[in-house]
Amino acid sequence: MSDDDYQHDLADLLNDPQIAALIGARENLHSAATAMMENAPPGDALARIGSSELPTALSAMQAAEESGFLDEIEDAARWVARTVTVTPTELLADRPGVDAFAFLGAVILVRGALAQLDEAKAMNE
Repeated sequence: MSDDDYQHDLADLLNDPQIAALIGARENLHSAATAMMENAPPGDALARIGSSELPTALSAMQAAEESGFLDEIEDAARWVARTVTVTPTELLADRPGVDAFAFLGAVILVRGALAQLDEAKAMNE
């Protein structure tokens, strides 16, 4: 296969709507996960936000972000999303501060990005 053939095949692949949806979903997940990590509150505030696994899940998310491996980012994001147990209403009653709300908002974005990724994966099966 020549370089021209390879470039043409790659362009065709990237123009495929199903592949484009998958790439977009991965990009959205990465952006949401980055925002989540940027807004993660200090360890003492985590107990009010999620389960006892949340600090470990956040450490895994940080390691996954540093590695850049998409599957690791996805797995860690799913773990963090599962371990955050507080609802916005419960958080409001606790009055933890702006950082905790920013973090919860980012977790909600991660959950949405994961749902989008699941839909894109289903389209490509």
